[in-house]
Amino acid sequence: MPELEGTTLGRYRLKQLLGQGGMAVVYLARDETLFRDVAIKIVPQNNLQELARFRREAETIGPLAHDHILPVFDYGEQAPWHYLVMPYINHGTLSDRLKTHGPLSLQDAGILLTQVASALQFAHEHNILHRDIKPSNILLRDDNYAYLADFGIAKDVSQASDLTQTGMIIGTPDYMAPELLEGSASPGSDIYALGIVLYQMLTGKVPFKGSTLLSTLQKHAQEQPMPPSLLNAAIPPAIEQVILTALAKDPRHRFANANTFAQAYQRALQTPALINQPLAKTLPAFDPHAKTVAQTMHAQQPYAQTVAQTRYAQQPSPQAQKNKRSRTGLIALSIVGLLLILIVARLVSAAAHHNTTTITNNNNPPAMTTTSTAIATTNQVTATTTSTSVTCTMRDIALILNSTQVCNAARQNLSYPVKIYTIRNYPDPSFDHLAQTLSTNPRQIVIAIDVETSAQPPKGKEKGNGNDQPQPPQPQLPQPQSHVHVDILGGSSVLLQDSQYHNAENILTQAVNNSDTYTEATIKAIQSLNTNNTN
Repeated sequence: MPELEGTTLGRYRLKQLLGQGGMAVVYLARDETLFRDVAIKIVPQNNLQELARFRREAETIGPLAHDHILPVFDYGEQAPWHYLVMPYINHGTLSDRLKTHGPLSLQDAGILLTQVASALQFAHEHNILHRDIKPSNILLRDDNYAYLADFGIAKDVSQASDLTQTGMIIGTPDYMAPELLEGSASPGSDIYALGIVLYQMLTGKVPFKGSTLLSTLQKHAQEQPMPPSLLNAAIPPAIEQVILTALAKDPRHRFANANTFAQAYQRALQTPALINQPLAKTLPAFDPHAKTVAQTMHAQQPYAQTVAQTRYAQQPSPQAQKNKRSRTGLIALSIVGLLLILIVARLVSAAAHHNTTTITNNNNPPAMTTTSTAIATTNQVTATTTSTSVTCTMRDIALILNSTQVCNAARQNLSYPVKIYTIRNYPDPSFDHLAQTLSTNPRQIVIAIDVETSAQPPKGKEKGNGNDQPQPPQPQLPQPQSHVHVDILGGSSVLLQDSQYHNAENILTQAVNNSDTYTEATIKAIQSLNTNNTN
């Protein structure tokens, strides 16, 4: 309806069409009394259903005075229109920002999440369900200030009446909780939608996208979301767990309320190992129609993290690393100087007793045992088969392993790089192929562990991962006694037999069954792959 430009509604002169959707349009207008720009949402009087929702939005937002809920300035009628006056927010929507600038940093996403969650919490405390949380309904005053807007399909749970018909799907499919296929909206369904928004803020994508409305809803109900860290390697496990908790299929397994959701994110963000975590500049290719982790992880090297990047170790500062290198260099020079002194002393001694040494040690040349002993006392790690150059790459999504202990065992026992991946209760029949999709290096061993969380924890053992670093509160995850699925294999250039991989799988499974921790069980499996221990 661009023909309305120049029209005056009440004291508001319409200047420019900003957008439209359905039967409603939004104009930039000038308040001729207060001399300020405003946004006016307009609907025609003859569209009764749209008009009813329009009135509901005005009635809903009016009492919701909150810093991060877009307020209503005025409401009026001027035939043939009804109009709603709101602040003009010229920075656009969160959807616009994601389209033009891509994913947000962990910190920026946390700021917006906290603000929107506080607005949602306030609405819920006033018995209002938003029912359409999505980036296009989050307006930005600037990069770090958000307003929750568009309560057009909001529902007052204290009232029995509703504007929707039985069987009608309300909301935007990309953000709809799985229970909405058969049930009614709840605070949990709003939290699920906010979880989708957080997922999108950090990856640039929604986790479920079908070719039709129905197929998208089915994906929400039947499929597990792609772990967001596979799309953005900067997302650490603690934050990933917060996202996946918000996206739990069962509303009872999500956060109790919106503020709890935001607080969990902030705790995860403040974990020492996560401070100043950079945002990945390049995201791996992603197939939005892929159904399984296995279908999307092939050759996705950017998400891999070495043991030096694991979440269980505090990252040293660049200056600390520089100082460490300097100290290491001084130690090395000291050792070299000591060696030279010992060598010179040995040569002088040999020259002084040349004849005697030649006769006495003719069949047993002198060895510099003193030198080798001195080197052995300088905190060296003795490897049984390999040097410490073996690469250990780990993605512990299930948070069950002590990365330092496991990777040390790998370096001591394996002569090939190893990639270790864990997932939690991923009910997908293609898990058996997960290790194959991860094995992109012909000289690499892959260990894939699927944890089922339904079993009871073994008695007398702690379920912890052995990590010394403080961790944010996590949902209770019992270690199963018998429900663990393991795939171990090697690339084409790894000189091990299939029976050796199967033996390692059995060792790991049996160790878990015998109440070993996952770290202990994984180390035993790695040790069984030591070529010195195999026939």
